[in-house]
Amino acid sequence: MGRQSREKAERRQRAAEEPLAKPRQAAMPGPIADDTTTVRPWGQVWRADRVAFLAIFAVALAFRITVLLQTAHTPFLQVSNIDSGSYQKWAHELVAHGWRPTRNFYQSPFYAYFLAALYRVFGDGPWAPRLAQILLGSLTPVLAYGIGTRLFNRRVAWIGALLVALYAPLVLEEVTLSKTTPLIAVAVGGVAAYLRYGPGAHPGGLAVAGILTGLAVVGIAQWLLPFVVLAAWLPWLAAGASERRPVAVAAFVGAALLVISPVVVWNSVHSGGLILTSGGSGLNLYEGNNERATGLASSPPGLRDIPEFEEEDSKRLAEEAVGRPLSPAKVERYWSSRAWAYIRDHPGDWLGLLRRKLTVLWNSYEVPDNYHFAFMREHFLTILMGGVTLGVVGPLAIVGTLLPFWRRRGLVAFTGVWLAYMLTPLLYYVRGRYRLPLVPFLALLAGVCVERLIRAARAGRWDHFGGLAAALLAAVLFVHQKYCEPPHHGVAQLCFAGDTWYDQEWMKLAGFYQERGDLDATIDALGHAAECSVPRNIGQMTFWRGYAESKKAEQLDAAGDRAGAAGHLRLARDSYRRCQDLRYRPDATSANLSNVEERLAQLE
Repeated sequence: MGRQSREKAERRQRAAEEPLAKPRQAAMPGPIADDTTTVRPWGQVWRADRVAFLAIFAVALAFRITVLLQTAHTPFLQVSNIDSGSYQKWAHELVAHGWRPTRNFYQSPFYAYFLAALYRVFGDGPWAPRLAQILLGSLTPVLAYGIGTRLFNRRVAWIGALLVALYAPLVLEEVTLSKTTPLIAVAVGGVAAYLRYGPGAHPGGLAVAGILTGLAVVGIAQWLLPFVVLAAWLPWLAAGASERRPVAVAAFVGAALLVISPVVVWNSVHSGGLILTSGGSGLNLYEGNNERATGLASSPPGLRDIPEFEEEDSKRLAEEAVGRPLSPAKVERYWSSRAWAYIRDHPGDWLGLLRRKLTVLWNSYEVPDNYHFAFMREHFLTILMGGVTLGVVGPLAIVGTLLPFWRRRGLVAFTGVWLAYMLTPLLYYVRGRYRLPLVPFLALLAGVCVERLIRAARAGRWDHFGGLAAALLAAVLFVHQKYCEPPHHGVAQLCFAGDTWYDQEWMKLAGFYQERGDLDATIDALGHAAECSVPRNIGQMTFWRGYAESKKAEQLDAAGDRAGAAGHLRLARDSYRRCQDLRYRPDATSANLSNVEERLAQLE
């Protein structure tokens, strides 16, 4: 045997003695559907998915009706919040005096006209807007399901749709008067139409998508940046239909501008300069970007943060600062210039501010705006405990984002929309209500996370499963971290936990009851406010309690119940003495206390 033959034989011997190498495992496939230009006929879509459509709609509607029926047994069927009160007033003016506006829009006009149309047809009772909103809200998870089946698969679509159907903070907004809720259905419908008709460059379908997206922009200005992203990406999304692509882009953009432009033109003509869909944008930018802002907004001193006063106050403060009268457009530019000056002059502080805003945006706590979700769920609408919140959806969605979205044109559009929307509250400021339009997108990403965990477990890929579980645990810790606003400018530290801001909600109820002449309920609500562990306006509520107790004493004295009147006067006296200790409105407190003591002496 020659040398070469011996070497070959030795190599074969060594190979036979070595253990077999384990076959390399393929990477776990993600639940991402292929891009397609095919538009299935609606009849075919209905035959394939009608059970899902009907079941999801039924679950969503049943949950919303249950919450609405419980709302009917609370004061909140009549209680107005800051925004809803101004929109109701505006809607009544439209019904009474005609549909043509008389001045620039300081608030977005969509919801006022939405309410006015309902009031014109059904009257101005409390039920028509709420029923319309829950019907639209029940369509939102169905639309999310449609997006999910196009971009992912049916299981992801089912999970995402059910999370939207049972998302409790969204349902709370739908059973109350809120401009956000009807526009979420409109915006998600626009995205669904864009993803259906965009790849094939179908002008008619894209015109529908443009109209819906334009309505979303008119109703919620935060949708302007997502619209720009969708318009910019459409030529790439429609790359497979190059002949129709220019017409398709023109159809989408033109239809949207057909809705947006009249509002912009009207506002700009009546504001003395360029104003987009509503005023207040410059002030909002400043409130989220100034030396007093933290993770939350901070209004300039002297501004009443209520729509009926906010416009006048912001104008007055701007004119005092510059020393001359200003048009609405120049007021906008004044406040926005101050915000950009802060960002330019304090880049380090601003980056820290962005970090806090991002934490607040993804935090499980619902920062109150029109309504306080935790307060309502604990004291009035306990059925909401059966729903889900960002505490569930958020961590799953964060892990769900860890997928190669850039491999599919439709998925790039989907990702661009929710990222673009998320940038707006980060640039301005965060409220729980402002992140609700993100929910349908985050819910589908949560479905992606669950699907990937299921696939890894079924395939026995425990390394992959463990990596996803570790990422999910980190996301849970991030979303559920206890966030505290640092003390600043004389404001004490505030933490997102417990009964924070509950006193404000009890005081709103006290005001509602006082307007109705129900002093007993007023006093009871103020008592609950005083029991909160972190009261923020203790002087105001104590002074108010003294006033309400003295009024109740007058009522009882007039009815001949002198003993009952004396009891309430003693409580009023205690409240005013507490105000003296707090040094709250010292002159008014002293005068009221003297009157109470004089009347008490007469009764005793």
